[in-house]
Amino acid sequence: MQIKEPEGIRVERSRLVISVVKKVIMLMTVGMQDLLVSTVRG
Repeated sequence: MQIKEPEGIRVERSRLVISVVKKVIMLMTVGMQDLLVSTVRG
């Protein structure tokens, strides 16, 4: 069953999702850089 939700709620949710995704990507990028640095040093 599809629940019709107001446009505002949908926009807010997608904004939230986008910010979370950006944070995750940033964390993953930093983590990969740390891995690369430690591999190069070791």
